Amino acid sequence: MIMKKHITIKANEIIVYLFLIIVSIQCSLVNTQIEISGIESQIFLLIECALFVLYFFMRKFKLKIALVILGLIFIAGLTYYSTGASAFMIMLMIAILLETIEYSNVFFVIFISRLIMLVIVVMLSVLGILDTYQRTITKAGTVITSGYGLGFTHPNRLAYVFLFLSLIFICYKNQRLKKINVLCIVCLNLIGYKITKSRTLLVSILGVTFIICMYQSKYFKQITKKILKIMAIIIMPLCAAISIIIPRLMLIATGKVQTILYAINGLFSSRFTHVYRAFLNYPITLFGGVNDFSELETLYNYSTVDNGYIRLLYGFGIIGFVLFILFSTICIKSIVAQEEYIYLIAYIAIAVWGINENILESFAFNFSIIFWREILKVFSYKRTPYRVKYKAFINK
Repeated sequence: MIMKKHITIKANEIIVYLFLIIVSIQCSLVNTQIEISGIESQIFLLIECALFVLYFFMRKFKLKIALVILGLIFIAGLTYYSTGASAFMIMLMIAILLETIEYSNVFFVIFISRLIMLVIVVMLSVLGILDTYQRTITKAGTVITSGYGLGFTHPNRLAYVFLFLSLIFICYKNQRLKKINVLCIVCLNLIGYKITKSRTLLVSILGVTFIICMYQSKYFKQITKKILKIMAIIIMPLCAAISIIIPRLMLIATGKVQTILYAINGLFSSRFTHVYRAFLNYPITLFGGVNDFSELETLYNYSTVDNGYIRLLYGFGIIGFVLFILFSTICIKSIVAQEEYIYLIAYIAIAVWGINENILESFAFNFSIIFWREILKVFSYKRTPYRVKYKAFINK
């Protein structure tokens, strides 16, 4: 006798998956010639807001949770009103919508949606509809090689997508991640490196897979778990502090301290130099809204500020920046308590990646905001799981 398994999907879950697909399509076209912007972007935002409101009224929330949600949306609305940027609002909507959805389902939907869109963009480039964006990569004035964006406006932007999809896939597989999966991820990203010549992609994926191998090893598993628990909690505040303090010190330091700081700056391809130039010429506001650094082009013949934390600070403002770091830290404590070590590895990778690239202020590359759903869990219980387990972990 064959037993048929019926899969039931609730109406509110359909809304969530539809929202995820729409946002994923929108994010997939970021940094391409067909990026959704202007009036099209406003239409997408209206659709997303409509789906969110529909979900809100279809779900039954406890009064406490409903008030928390309304408070978060109020903050997001203030940010949108002050800056005109919808990124923070979308982040909060995603966190709220995903509250009851299994993480594996979320990662699967995002992975498939983004992979399909990547194939479409690359095919449009191969067919000549989109530019290949060939870029010559130089160092110290010497030509090294050429990288290709294949539809994306810079080879590094294509590299972002390779790394993003790899991390999403790793999170989807989670404890089911096999050695063959890890090997395939490395091989595909080596191909990505061959196309884009992005050192960040190469170093990041090798670092991530190395940590995964350490975690899966019976000899290093326990020590790796302890390190991951500690690092996951401190990594984002630490990276934020590094991103702000080092450029500030570069302005005032002398002697050996200055030499050390400039050596560190060199390791990050002079990214901290661009940050302190931004500090000199642009004010940091409460609600942000600063996303154009073109004045640096006039002054220094270079206007790119790559550091994700600094772009977050200027884009979201002091209030949005603090909330972002606070939300992320609170939520990752919950993930630590649940002992989801693969998620911790991906989260740490994103946090460190943010020092080198502008990936934090958009769901296009920063999927760690998926874990913000844990905020609602924090308010759902008198004694939250992470408080109890985390306290036990600290007392070990």
